[in-house]
Amino acid sequence: MNAVAQIGVLRHWLAAKSRWGRRAAGSEVRRHLAWVRGASPFYRAQRSAALEDWPVVDRRQLMAAFEAWNTAGITLAMARAKFPLPAGIEAGLSSGTAGERGVFLTSPRERAEWAGTMLARVLPRAPWRSQRVALCLRDSNALYFAASGRGVQLAHFALDAVAEAKAFRPDIIVAPPRILAEFAQHDVAAERVIAVAETLDEPEETRLAARYPGRVHQVYQATEGFLAATCEHGTLHLNEDFLVVEKEWIDRGSGRFRPVVTDLRRRTQPVVRLRIDDVLIERETPCPCGCVFTSLERVEGRLEDVFQLAGGRQVFPRELRACFANRLPGVDYRIRQISPDCAEVAVADGVANPPLLAELARWIPRIRVVPFPSPDPIEKKLRRVTRAPFD
Repeated sequence: MNAVAQIGVLRHWLAAKSRWGRRAAGSEVRRHLAWVRGASPFYRAQRSAALEDWPVVDRRQLMAAFEAWNTAGITLAMARAKFPLPAGIEAGLSSGTAGERGVFLTSPRERAEWAGTMLARVLPRAPWRSQRVALCLRDSNALYFAASGRGVQLAHFALDAVAEAKAFRPDIIVAPPRILAEFAQHDVAAERVIAVAETLDEPEETRLAARYPGRVHQVYQATEGFLAATCEHGTLHLNEDFLVVEKEWIDRGSGRFRPVVTDLRRRTQPVVRLRIDDVLIERETPCPCGCVFTSLERVEGRLEDVFQLAGGRQVFPRELRACFANRLPGVDYRIRQISPDCAEVAVADGVANPPLLAELARWIPRIRVVPFPSPDPIEKKLRRVTRAPFD
């Protein structure tokens, strides 16, 4: 990274530090909407200055109108092929949890903003102090390396390259929870571990915390942007200094909601009232850190993985995960709903014991035990709780 870029990242790091706990103002929202209306053909017909008057959209709608959505006239084919793009714009790919991999575009300014904010939110020390960060992710892209500078040394490793990452002697490890577990098993020391890309289950978090006594941190990021990170108390907070997050309530009693996100920084690929297919659980009590941003109990998983039973009853992944944690702690498993009253269950040791089946039966009428599947390719995102399409 050149000196100009490093200065940009540092400036945004300072801005992120100063804005911690201060929500975006209405005037910022109005200015951003005015800019988007003039720059994105997809939004040109919008006339209202009020956010609530703009349409709620989903990722499929925007991907179908990719060239009109982004403000640089880049086609989807160009972005996916990673052709040289104008004005320093870089294309990245999502991890593809929901099927087809999403595409996101970033300008040099957006990468500097992302890097500065990410460093401010997740690193234990200032960015000019020496820190070695191992990124164990499915893909690498220019967005991640925008955070690399004089003090922060980043290195990307494949998901199955734990030995190589260990040789790097990282201070910080960023990886999906199952890969962090591999680091723990190989006795890789680190000052901090940060879980990304997959749901961090409570049992996994407990086991990782036993190996890494400092809190296990999380980053919640998607194609839609950098959405949340944990504070020093281990609480996930939405980044509401530059996001407006509207809650579509799924179940107020349990605090579950679906987020509708507006990102006031994204200009190359504007994010305005974008509905995300995730289930978030709002924390009931204030976080001791005092931040006024919305606190999350956790990111539960994708909405499409919520079990839909006869009579309109829903069973959420957290309840199902708790059954396995209670009856088969530490044993890997899969559970998949295949009809309105039936689910298939597989456990890694080959035995789904009667207490487990009885506990699952509290939630699902019929349970069918099946062999544990062959391991997925390591680059595939791990999903233990899923729902098959059915009529």
